Amino acid sequence: MVHVQAGGCERHGHQEASDGAHHGRLHRHLPQVRHHMAQGAYVLCSPPRRPRASVPFLESQLFVNDRIPDLSSLPEPRLLTTHIPAQSLPDSIAASGSKVVYLCRDPKDCFVSLWHFWNRFMSWNIDVAVRQFCDGISHFGPFWEHVLGYWRWHVEMPSQVFFLTYEELAADTLGLLRRLAEFVGHPFTVEEQEAGVDRKIVEICAMESLSRLEVNLSGTTDFIEKDVPNNIFFRRGVVGDWRNYLTPEMAMKIDEIIEIKFEGTGLLFHPQLLRQKGE
Repeated sequence: MVHVQAGGCERHGHQEASDGAHHGRLHRHLPQVRHHMAQGAYVLCSPPRRPRASVPFLESQLFVNDRIPDLSSLPEPRLLTTHIPAQSLPDSIAASGSKVVYLCRDPKDCFVSLWHFWNRFMSWNIDVAVRQFCDGISHFGPFWEHVLGYWRWHVEMPSQVFFLTYEELAADTLGLLRRLAEFVGHPFTVEEQEAGVDRKIVEICAMESLSRLEVNLSGTTDFIEKDVPNNIFFRRGVVGDWRNYLTPEMAMKIDEIIEIKFEGTGLLFHPQLLRQKGE
């Protein structure tokens, strides 16, 4: 299964060049990716706030520093994650029937989350960051193109691409977990539900639980070219936190761009994505 995450903002030219190099290295090794995807895998697509070791990133953990990993060594079913746009994924993913889970988020919250993340490494003025986000300057392409690529794939092949939003996940975590289990072909049995297995998974995977694990408080993860502390992948996980950082003008500008870009796609009126719009 491939887990895909909605894209984020770019900040400085050397970062763009560096990320482009990593993306280029991955494309040089796409034959290996295609081979192992053809053997069956799950592809996850989502926002960058989760444990990294169990579900490795294609472009920032596996295909880095000119490494050519042996994906066949990963236990089946293989669970991978990426920020790569749908248009850039190997055709073999669709052809093989690999399952894809795409998780997107209100663009304003997505932006603020990414802004905080990159400020762990160097200062990034929020006015500059908003302007770049609205101009579509991002590691993996404009936010709207990233989302729409997977949205259209989901519309065409709903049995292969599970499209969900962070807002929906936050509002009904248990319900989404059960739907996800059915999507990957392993629904919870009546006995498991009566025993509370699904509820225990929700409890263990909650932000409060994961962020307090010792491995996430003091451990590190091999990320791109160096080890980074695991705690940088956890912040608040709150829906609507953008209100604490964006001015009304910033929020309006992002909303207007998204409304224009999503017009006529069906996603503009997607109830889960617009759950917060009327607040």
